Amino acid sequence: MSYKDRIRKAIDSYSQREGPKVITNRKNEKPEAEFLLLLKKYLHGLGWDMTVIEAKANYSESSGRYTHGAVASGYPDMSGNMPSGLAAYIEVKAPGKRNTIRPAQREFLIGKIGTNCFAIVCDSVKYFEQVHGEWLVASDKKSYLLSQLPELAGKYRDDVGDIF
Repeated sequence: MSYKDRIRKAIDSYSQREGPKVITNRKNEKPEAEFLLLLKKYLHGLGWDMTVIEAKANYSESSGRYTHGAVASGYPDMSGNMPSGLAAYIEVKAPGKRNTIRPAQREFLIGKIGTNCFAIVCDSVKYFEQVHGEWLVASDKKSYLLSQLPELAGKYRDDVGDIF
């Protein structure tokens, strides 16, 4: 079989395939997404200008596959600034799940704290109020925020060693 015949056969075979698979909607709850919207509304009420960053891959109906997000790994769910203009970065987790932070997320927040930004992992409005209130009066704001970052879960700790 010639090269051209193999190409024709491959094209014919491909064109006879069924269309892209239809992805069904999730059936489980989305507690992180619900809290994210609640926190954004709460912060907006305080005068913060925060943007929700969609970093996950999305399903493209036209191409029949997932397309990757354009945000670098570890970028938090929300970024923006306080009314004072100070930059703020918040990694949002489902209630009770602050310890599920990934290494790239923790590294990103550490970097931002190092440049005097407000950066936290948050799983409730109450926790946000506590951390923000204590941060406002802290004498060493960087050390305080670093102390509030959760440790990596065991499955991640083994991967990165003692770099944090």
